[in-house]
Amino acid sequence: MLRIAICDDHKKTMEYVKNTIYHILRKRDQETEIDTYIGGASLWEAMNGNQHYDILFLDLYMPDMSGLDLGNKMCRMNPETLIIILSNREEYVFETFKMKPFRFIRKQKFQEEIEEVLLEAIEEIGDQNQPLWIQSGTVNYCLYIKKILWIESHDKQIEIVYPHEKTVFRYKISDMERELEDKGFVKIHRSILVNVRHIQSIHRNEILMDNGQIFLIARKQLEKVRTQMQDYIKWDMTL
Repeated sequence: MLRIAICDDHKKTMEYVKNTIYHILRKRDQETEIDTYIGGASLWEAMNGNQHYDILFLDLYMPDMSGLDLGNKMCRMNPETLIIILSNREEYVFETFKMKPFRFIRKQKFQEEIEEVLLEAIEEIGDQNQPLWIQSGTVNYCLYIKKILWIESHDKQIEIVYPHEKTVFRYKISDMERELEDKGFVKIHRSILVNVRHIQSIHRNEILMDNGQIFLIARKQLEKVRTQMQDYIKWDMTL
């Protein structure tokens, strides 16, 4: 059972989104339960009552509780929930990094983009707990992609950094970059790969991770980091 929540302050918008999602998933025989919430406060109340959702479609601009505030709270409470932003407010895109949205959909492009985004979300839910196996010498290492904060190269070894532990083994950072190129990691300079899921904010040439670690982005990597992040969250920042 796939559990989805839609939060918006416009009832007609929510019904339209709900009906479109049902139509897409019905064609694929996907069992789904969808709840709708008028405004952020009602969803937050439900979450405090132990409701859990696999996917949340969230409007950013709501009068009772902004989508930015709600998304940040949701990220802390249920980090496994995939947040998909529904908004025409492109100016807020960088402010949403803290909530780690899975995707953005501009409301005027909803009909064009929803099916692809929805199917990507379902695939992510299925894959997010699947490990990546890396062989170093005669040893196989199991890496849980979503939980990795960053990967750092030291001499001929790499250090896999998780929130509460580290794994170190012999491997080339260039080979690891190739393994992770389509899995939400960006290279900020020649010795560090960071997990986009754990970036809290970007300011000028600094990245703040959600554990408080700050990294400088190499000057020659700035444009590449921006492009890779843009590709990952599927949002055209130039519009």
